[in-house]
Amino acid sequence: MASPEVAATAGLIIAGGVLGSHPTPAAVQARLTATATPLGDPADRSRYGAGLLNAAAATAPMLDRVDANTPAG
Repeated sequence: MASPEVAATAGLIIAGGVLGSHPTPAAVQARLTATATPLGDPADRSRYGAGLLNAAAATAPMLDRVDANTPAG
């Protein structure tokens, strides 16, 4: 049942320009994964995947326009 929520949040990320005017699918996926709330053991993604969708964090404006595929460091 998560698919509709994830698809809607991805649409909001794209429409809101959070990742720029033409984000790649990989960038949107990275944003969703990076902002998800972890559940369970982070080493075992077979049960909870990336975690709980956090639509508020995923659609919040980024402070800088760094590529979402670039790890923070």
